[in-house]
Amino acid sequence: MASAVSQTSLYTIANILRHISSLIMLPIYTRYLTPSDYGTVELMTMALDFTGILVCNRIGEAIFQYYSMADSAQEKREVMSTAFFLGVAINTLGFFVLIVGSPWLSDFVSDQPDFQSLFMLFAAVLIFEALTTIPIIYMRLQNKAHAYLIVSVIKLSLQIGFSLYFVVYKELGVAGVIYSAFLANLLVGIILTIYLLRDTGVNFRPPVAWKIFVFSIPMIFVASASFVTTFGDRFFLRQYGSLEDVGIYSLAYKFGFLFVALAWDPFFKFWEGRRYEVYKDVEGRDSHFANMFRRINAYVLFIALGFCAFIPEVIQLMAAPEFWDAAYYAPFIVFSFVFYAWTMYFNFGIFLREKTKYLAYCEVASAIVILGLYAVLIPAYGIAGAVISTFFGYLIKFALIYAVAQKLFRVSGNWKEVLPLFFAAAGLVYLFSRFYELSLFNVAVKASLLMFFGAWVWFMTLSNIDRREASELLQAARTKLSFLR
Repeated sequence: MASAVSQTSLYTIANILRHISSLIMLPIYTRYLTPSDYGTVELMTMALDFTGILVCNRIGEAIFQYYSMADSAQEKREVMSTAFFLGVAINTLGFFVLIVGSPWLSDFVSDQPDFQSLFMLFAAVLIFEALTTIPIIYMRLQNKAHAYLIVSVIKLSLQIGFSLYFVVYKELGVAGVIYSAFLANLLVGIILTIYLLRDTGVNFRPPVAWKIFVFSIPMIFVASASFVTTFGDRFFLRQYGSLEDVGIYSLAYKFGFLFVALAWDPFFKFWEGRRYEVYKDVEGRDSHFANMFRRINAYVLFIALGFCAFIPEVIQLMAAPEFWDAAYYAPFIVFSFVFYAWTMYFNFGIFLREKTKYLAYCEVASAIVILGLYAVLIPAYGIAGAVISTFFGYLIKFALIYAVAQKLFRVSGNWKEVLPLFFAAAGLVYLFSRFYELSLFNVAVKASLLMFFGAWVWFMTLSNIDRREASELLQAARTKLSFLR
């Protein structure tokens, strides 16, 4: 638990810093970008992500698998070096795919004339992603959370600096966002490439590359289906609504991503590798899995409620009035991501048994269902239809993956304790939506309800051991925060 406390607290700080630029720039973007501009940025990012998926750039899980199973330091270096060059090659292929499709894609993502050259420049960011993503995985595998934190600080500084210059000072709008992303990712990519290759050297091994590629092929279908589940609603909003709808919905969805980044990712960055070690403890693994699930849900649900309670106030204080409608939708999107966290926790059996094809089947099946929901609900109800589809889409995907993964390896969970928490939290989310208007009274009511839920979790759900370890976690977090002073 001590290592989890230390690593998770550092990853939490790093994730806060990595995503804080979004909050810092939010009041600026919503004054220098229109909702249509915001929608254009979202659609451009979608195009890059989906192209990367199609050319099989989701090799992270394969890296964890083969690095962890490597017996010697030399074999581990070969895995990382091979994965790096394979990732760069794959993403370069994706870049050329985007260049070929740029005449049509630039018209789809923007209403601006002559947008193709800017879109092509943004497409180069796909190459830089490989230069950053794989070295960061290497840091995680070596438990170098301090290095991860330093990289987050550097990238945060570059993002804010370039955005202030190009978007605010030069007033370049979407073009400023593109220039900022290009330069920040390029510079960080160069730094991390040097960091990785200094340790691993150039040790490209074709057999290792082939194993990583074959392991990741099912992830094309998994990631494509997951992409549809997460981002397909923007396509339907663009077709049946407007770029303004895409922009407002994207702002609401940003809080869902922020919730995952701050509440779930720090824990999972530690747990993703640690769960393989827990599996090896045959006698104690059931209780370990069950206790960890109870603890993490107490934390995740409380943070989700905190988001849901005060998102309307944050949006109304930070964003221009044209974006305020996002406050109606964001809390329900945030709560939908609880199902995402459950899915990530219980998918272990699929990766443990190397049956990623089953993950693909589940993802594709859930994507088909949610596409149907998009097709029916978004034309009829617009953004509200997208929110409803998102909630049920994540629920369906969790149910499918849970059923399959548990048959491959049973991960214990304390559902009798977790489900009452979940339904109580869901009721509070709905109650919070009744206090939408910005006022001290509404803030006080929601804060009181949140504190009551927190007290229930602390005294009624967590054991004495849980409370003691949670106190240690808070103390460790304060210690790590003092490191930044």
